Amino acid sequence: MTDLAVGDTLRIPFLLYDSSGAEVVDTTAGNYTWPLVKDGTAVTSPSFTIDNPTGNGLELVYTPPSAGNYTFADFSHSTNTPDLVEGGFMVRQYSIDSIISAIALPAAAPVGTVAEIGEKVRSFRNADWSQTFHLTDANGDDLDVTGSTFIFRIGYRTAASDEAEYESDPITPDSPATAGNVTVELDDADTAILPVSADLWYELEETTSGGDVFVRALGPFENIRDIPPAGP
Repeated sequence: MTDLAVGDTLRIPFLLYDSSGAEVVDTTAGNYTWPLVKDGTAVTSPSFTIDNPTGNGLELVYTPPSAGNYTFADFSHSTNTPDLVEGGFMVRQYSIDSIISAIALPAAAPVGTVAEIGEKVRSFRNADWSQTFHLTDANGDDLDVTGSTFIFRIGYRTAASDEAEYESDPITPDSPATAGNVTVELDDADTAILPVSADLWYELEETTSGGDVFVRALGPFENIRDIPPAGP
């Protein structure tokens, strides 16, 4: 099944044959019937065109208006026979939230809310901490982060401001970078100066080799009070 983002153009190649088996070129969309279904509901009069990009083949061209699971059957022509009969494609709404979802970290709560939404990460004060983030693309494949650097931040998100408590030095991805793994490490001195709080948030930010900046992980963070050594 083909995966698209909202705004992408779908192009499905096919051939059209007359009753004798000879190839026919017809780019008049009104001569075709396309019973398109989205999430189980018929799409009324889908706005598609028929293209003839190479002179001897046809393409069904369609820009899906919204995200969903699209299927079709019995694609037909008024007089001739297409070799395309049925198929399907998935359209996803790519955004920061869906990227977070793709790496199995739910989206963060909106600024100013008290709802705790997301996968909580925990550290202990005065103890070393590390976590490897496995980044994937929208198809669930390993994200190639070759040439990228990362910054890991911990801080507060409030209605008035976003206040940083910790920011890492630039982090390089684990080897091989094509596997999409990024390991973040805090030593005991880092966790010692973090507030002992359940209201912190973390953010893993990528800067690509081309200078693009993406938030790749976001969620609640808690630094837990440790039990100090017993006195003499």
